[in-house]
Amino acid sequence: MNTGPRSASILSALGLVTALLVTGCSTIAAPDFELPSISLGESPIPSVSPSPDQTAQPDQSKPTTSESPTAEPTSEPTREPERVSDGFAELDMEDQAGDGLSVEIEEVRLSLGKGILVIFDNQGQVLGSSQVMVKTQPVAITLTSPIQRSQKLVAQLFLDNGNGSFDQDLDTPILDHDGDLARESFEYKLSQG
Repeated sequence: MNTGPRSASILSALGLVTALLVTGCSTIAAPDFELPSISLGESPIPSVSPSPDQTAQPDQSKPTTSESPTAEPTSEPTREPERVSDGFAELDMEDQAGDGLSVEIEEVRLSLGKGILVIFDNQGQVLGSSQVMVKTQPVAITLTSPIQRSQKLVAQLFLDNGNGSFDQDLDTPILDHDGDLARESFEYKLSQG
C-alpha cells in the first residue's frame, strides 16, 4: 500500500468530512411551531380556544355561511349576464326598405351550435327572431311585431338554450372574434304602399 503524501491527504480529507457529518447530525429536536391558519378571502376566524365560561359549542375554526361581518345588502346584486365566444360569429346586412313585415340578413355566420337571430327596434323591443344553424347562411325573418315607422334596427346573435325560440333571460349572447357582441345595426325604411 502506498502511504505517500497523496494518500495521507486523501485520508485526512476523509477524516475531516466524517467529522463534519457527525457534528452536523444532532439529537436535539427542532422546536415545534404552531402557526395560525390563514383563509384567503374570508373574514378573520374567531379563536378556537373556548373560554372557561363557554359550554360546548359548534367548532368555530371553520367559517359558516351564517356568520357575516358586514350588513346584508337590501337588494339582490346585479350580475353581468353570461356570454359565450364564437370567433366565427358575424352578421352582415345592408340598410333596407320594405313593408315592415320582414327583414333580410344577407349573411349569418355561426360555429357554436344552434343559435337565435333576434331583431330589436331602436327602443330595444324584440320585433322577431329566427333559429339559425352552424354555417354561413342568409336569413329572412318575419316580424311578430311589424314596423310602424322608418328606424334603425339591431340584429343580434344568441346561443339557443335548446328550445328553438328566443328566451331573453335564458339564451346566451354571443361574442365575436373581437370580444364584442355579435350584433349589427341597420336602417329600415318603411315603404309607402
